[in-house]
Amino acid sequence: MKQGSIQRLLYVSRITARAAGPLPSTMEDILVESHGRNAALGVTGFLWSDGVHFCQVLEGADAAVDAVFASILQDDRHKDVRLRLQEASSDRKFDRWSMCGMTLSDLDESVIDGGDLGGDLYLAPAEDVIAMLAHLCAVHGAALEAQHRRIVAATAGL
Repeated sequence: MKQGSIQRLLYVSRITARAAGPLPSTMEDILVESHGRNAALGVTGFLWSDGVHFCQVLEGADAAVDAVFASILQDDRHKDVRLRLQEASSDRKFDRWSMCGMTLSDLDESVIDGGDLGGDLYLAPAEDVIAMLAHLCAVHGAALEAQHRRIVAATAGL
């Protein structure tokens, strides 16, 4: 990796039935678990779910992103993990949070089902998936900031 660059990694996976039933609490657990580790490693990112898939971007130093992704691969809350993109970048697109996330809302469904993604996160161009995630972060920024503050506060007591 070039000096001054970071690694950006995008993966998509399918949520297991065990994790999908209580999706809000599953997402909360993942975000709380990952916050402390990611903050210590300098990893930032965003986790999104449509109730069927997880879609996540991680950004940081090579070794840190690789370590986080290795632990993600061992997580039994999902399966069929597919690495969609792994690239060097000079800047972060998801630099606001050690980890933040959201699930699909009715307002966001058109972003996924229509347009360039065609509804299939495994086949859509990785750059389009990242653009969609960045768009969701921009649209829901205030709610995500509030969520991140709550997660930080929750992990402070651990």
